[in-house]
Amino acid sequence: AYRKGAISTQDMRRATEQMAQLNKGAGEAMSAVGINEPRGVHAATDITGYGLLGHGRNIAEASRVTLAFRVEKIPFFEGALAFAEQKINSGAMKQNEDLLAGQIEVGAGVTEAQRRAIFDAETSGGLLISVAAESAGRLKQELEKRGAGAAEVGVVEARGKFMLRLV
Repeated sequence: AYRKGAISTQDMRRATEQMAQLNKGAGEAMSAVGINEPRGVHAATDITGYGLLGHGRNIAEASRVTLAFRVEKIPFFEGALAFAEQKINSGAMKQNEDLLAGQIEVGAGVTEAQRRAIFDAETSGGLLISVAAESAGRLKQELEKRGAGAAEVGVVEARGKFMLRLV
């Protein structure tokens, strides 16, 4: 959007500040909850490059589970859905979509703009963290205490027909 002159310098500055945030606080929060413990963090990955779904697929494949993402819970940068509606996205969006063909179920309630934005690549995204359900609240508190935003975007399910689901 910035290269096409569709985003203001101020909005681009906010996005750049977000992308420059380090994951040190998130790492500390995960350690506080416990890593590789039954009630702790089970998996984590950054969502840079292949975006949320591409990296989510890697977790689902390695763990032999299905990740079900609740689209209404996924945080988007301000204006991202409006750009997606205008078909302003990176070239990697189509590549990510092709990479995941046959591996993802897209629910009927997912809009075209949401689908485009979710498939698009991240230049420098946040982390996707899988944590035991009983520790999700504590992880969120630990993340927020360290200034890292947190959103519960989905659940882990037994492996079904697809590795990923957008609901």
